[in-house]
Amino acid sequence: MQDIWDGNTFRSFKGPDGQPYLEAQDDKSDYRLIFSLFVDWFSPWGSKKNGPHSSVGVIYMICYNLPPHLRYRIENVYITGIIPGPNEPSLHHLNHVLRPLVNDLLRGWECGFYFTQTALHEFGCMVRCALIPLVCDLPALRKALGAIGHCATRFCSFCLQTRNHISEVDVNSWGR
Repeated sequence: MQDIWDGNTFRSFKGPDGQPYLEAQDDKSDYRLIFSLFVDWFSPWGSKKNGPHSSVGVIYMICYNLPPHLRYRIENVYITGIIPGPNEPSLHHLNHVLRPLVNDLLRGWECGFYFTQTALHEFGCMVRCALIPLVCDLPALRKALGAIGHCATRFCSFCLQTRNHISEVDVNSWGR
């Protein structure tokens, strides 16, 4: 495999109507776009063990419909938000930062955006969008998805198995 499109995930992905998302596309006036969301924080002063620490966050998207050689070029990266420092936001605050983007993505998923005119479509076209995958490190993933942190009482971010039940090795007894 050379590209994410070589896998089966995008091709078998179903839209809000339960039909294959990309097959519903009308090449003349209906476009189905797939984006990836990236969330991360970095120190603008570099990584220092001693001294003040500051974090600035960035939220950006990449359109996977572009060819791989164009996909990650700076002019094709869509910066959806910058989270000022000096500290990373709490989960509660990050929800507020992500809310406008989530609302726009939901609209693009459910009903799409109609552009009245484009360079290739004099009479307009419909654009729908999906978001897969989320790309970030584990701490950012936990904040972006609202998952449990590493110091919580559960073993991982996605299951309900707690430390109190460490001796239960029967997977069928675990909560989903």
